[in-house]
Amino acid sequence: THNLCGRVKGMKITGLLKYLPPNILKDKEAINSNATINIDVDVNGTYNFNTGALPSVKASLEIPESHVEFKGRESRINRLAADIRARYSPGEKDTAIVEIRKMVIDGRGIHLGAKGRIDDFTSDNPYIDLGMTASAYLDTLCKLFPATTGSQFEGTISADLDIKSKMANLNLYRLGNAGIRGSIKTGKTKVIIPQEGIYAILSGVNIVAGSSKNTKDASIEKNLKMLATNSTADSIYIKIKDELMVAARNLRIAGHHSAEVIAMDTSKKRVLPLNGIIEASRLDIRGKDSVSLAMDKPN
Repeated sequence: THNLCGRVKGMKITGLLKYLPPNILKDKEAINSNATINIDVDVNGTYNFNTGALPSVKASLEIPESHVEFKGRESRINRLAADIRARYSPGEKDTAIVEIRKMVIDGRGIHLGAKGRIDDFTSDNPYIDLGMTASAYLDTLCKLFPATTGSQFEGTISADLDIKSKMANLNLYRLGNAGIRGSIKTGKTKVIIPQEGIYAILSGVNIVAGSSKNTKDASIEKNLKMLATNSTADSIYIKIKDELMVAARNLRIAGHHSAEVIAMDTSKKRVLPLNGIIEASRLDIRGKDSVSLAMDKPN
């Protein structure tokens, strides 16, 4: 048996950045941070060239709570931290695991976070259990990174995504077999980019979508994999050049459909019902060539 151990403790991230070529990271000298990296690696055994069997491995990467500043800018990452562990033992069940115990970036105007694990990562089809969150304060970001002349960015946007799925299901045609749930929320948000002809004013938007098994709708096969959404908005105004205009107030869109519809499987000859509802006190959609859809609900 051969044992190999490696330890790196307190390695400064700014020291590592010096070795990156300029085409990958510009203005490296402008980055100031107290962030450090700790790395532990334990290898027990040898690689078998005949069978391809790997040795036992334990590894960890940690970035203790730290901050990052950018000289000459108001932007700052107030909190940067990570704790990632991995272990593998050949021949033992449930020991090929990568665990993200903590991964967070909190700064002026932005938040990113992740937590979860990947099981059986050495196989062709690992299992992913991962949760991610993100949010942005557009007013702050616009001040830190000034936009092109005439553009306006205001308000807040937040999103989260939960995945519980085999890797093979994470493509468009097998998405219904995955366990996925995601949401996007806005406060009073404005995005205006005149050069691109984009005008969007949103208020109270809450988009929720995901995949699950049918357990309630009697018109659809029980336990059939479904794609579903239940989304609402207080008000929406979106205009993209002269190609599309959408205006809505007190909007709700909810529905579900068999996941088979995106699998493009023509071998199964059966009806796949689409059930849903659209409610709004006002809805106006206009496209090119005078194509339009309007709905106005009396008070």
